Amino acid sequence: MQRAKNSGILITFTDNSTKNLIPYIIFGIISVLFGISIYYFLPNGLLSQNLSIILPIFFMILLGMITGLTILATNLQGLLEMIFVYVFFFWERESIRVLLRKNLSSHKHRNYLTSLIYSLSLGVIIFLLVSASLQIQTIATLDVITGPDIYCNEDMLIIANKTDPVLLKYKDYIKDFAYMSMNANE
Repeated sequence: MQRAKNSGILITFTDNSTKNLIPYIIFGIISVLFGISIYYFLPNGLLSQNLSIILPIFFMILLGMITGLTILATNLQGLLEMIFVYVFFFWERESIRVLLRKNLSSHKHRNYLTSLIYSLSLGVIIFLLVSASLQIQTIATLDVITGPDIYCNEDMLIIANKTDPVLLKYKDYIKDFAYMSMNANE
C-alpha cells in the first residue's frame, strides 16, 4: 500500500594507503624548469641581448599567465554566479533566485566547460590586441628622418654636417644618401 520514502544507501570504500606520486613529480620538475628559466636564463638573455633565449621565456611567461588567470576564473565561477544572480535579479522574489541558483548548480559541469573555453579565448584575444597595439605603437614612434641628422641605431647619432661637410654643402641637390659600414675583417 505504501512505498518507502528513503532511497538506498551507497557506500564506497577507498584505499588511501597507496598514493600515485607521478603527477606530483612531473609538476615539480616542470615548476623547477620554469623557475630556472625565469631566474637564470631570462637575466642571462637580457644581459647578452640574445633574443633566441628571451622570446621563448616571455612566451612561457605569457602562457603561464593565461593559464593562471583561466584557473582563477574557473575557481571563482561559483562565487561569481551567486553574485550575478543577486545583482541582476534583485527585483525577483527569493524563490526565483533559489531556483536560479539550483539550476546553475545542476548545470555546473556544463557551465564550467563553457567558462573555461570563454576565458581561454578571451585571454588569447586580449593577448592579440595588446600585441597588435604594441606593434602599431612601435611603428608609429619611428620617425621619418628629415634634415641633416642620421640615426644609425638607438645608441648612436651621426650628425651629417660634422661627419661629411659635402652633405651640408650640397644638401639642396642631394635627394637621398646612405652610409655603408664594412666589417673589421675586410
